[in-house]
Amino acid sequence: MTTLDMKALAAGLALFCAAVLSCAPAAAGQKIVRVGIWPCTSPMKVYRQYQGLAEFLSGETGLNIKLVVPKNCAAFFEQVEENGVDFALQDANVYARLAGYYNPGYLLQTLTSEGKAVEKGVIIARKDSGIKAVKDLKGKKMIFGDEHSLTKYITIKRLLAENGLDIKKDLGGYSFGGDCEGIILRVYLKRYDAGAIDNWSWKEMNEPGEHEVNADKLAVIAEGPPVPYWVFAAHKNTDIALAARVELALLKLDVKNPAYRGSLKDMEIGGFVKAKAADYVMNKD
Repeated sequence: MTTLDMKALAAGLALFCAAVLSCAPAAAGQKIVRVGIWPCTSPMKVYRQYQGLAEFLSGETGLNIKLVVPKNCAAFFEQVEENGVDFALQDANVYARLAGYYNPGYLLQTLTSEGKAVEKGVIIARKDSGIKAVKDLKGKKMIFGDEHSLTKYITIKRLLAENGLDIKKDLGGYSFGGDCEGIILRVYLKRYDAGAIDNWSWKEMNEPGEHEVNADKLAVIAEGPPVPYWVFAAHKNTDIALAARVELALLKLDVKNPAYRGSLKDMEIGGFVKAKAADYVMNKD
């Protein structure tokens, strides 16, 4: 076993232990408050990314907060539909599909790490690929994020259609990947000719620091329209007093506050603001 493998195993075991501890029985009489997280990548990575959210809410509210990270997208839909969570954090398109299961009075728009309520999807390709515009994707292999993602699939699929490309007929093949880092790496390694990622992931990759790939080898050839970032919602069966308590705590989170900056950076968010269900009606696909 290589040193890298040993480090990965150690990190995995540590995270597993943390997950087990988070599932420990609550103190006598204390309700476990379940916060479901949309599994946009591996459950382990999602848990690691958002465990700070559970810690913050537990500390701020005194509640016993438990993250619920399903194994896949279908399991997330099932958990919400069967009242398996009290709150959920998800892609805006996923919220639009499940809106009937949430209380519209307790709805928060998640902000990006830059404090914006919207994000965009972008298409990346290697600079030496000869792909300079959307029309150049004809006959090329492309990788998207999960099929429910507004930025990593839905808006990009529409962008291709607006440029006369049907993904089933005109691409040389396509598949659905996981997180943006994985998509970037696959394009960099020439396993795919192009990929769809979030604009903030592209910006992050171009910032100073260590990265898995050389950003100078890649380029953005097109971008989709701005769409809402993720949505935090209270389940319709969640007690109103509980929903108000959690909402009040989340509204305190602000990337401008040094006390919260570290945790928010790990979660790749900049805070929360009140939202209305009507803001997401047009995101259904």
